[in-house]
Amino acid sequence: MPRMTQTTFAARPGADGQHRTYCRLCEAQCGMIAHVRQGRIERIEPDRDHPVSEG
Repeated sequence: MPRMTQTTFAARPGADGQHRTYCRLCEAQCGMIAHVRQGRIERIEPDRDHPVSEG
């Protein structure tokens, strides 16, 4: 199985589903989940399972 990289994800922009990511606005880098539908972000919510920020 190929290793998942940021480039691999970027090759599939707008993939529907839930995507775990993090906020890059400050050094806390809080975990969040982006909900994508029909290629567009529909909703963003905190990722309570993020090991550092817990959402």
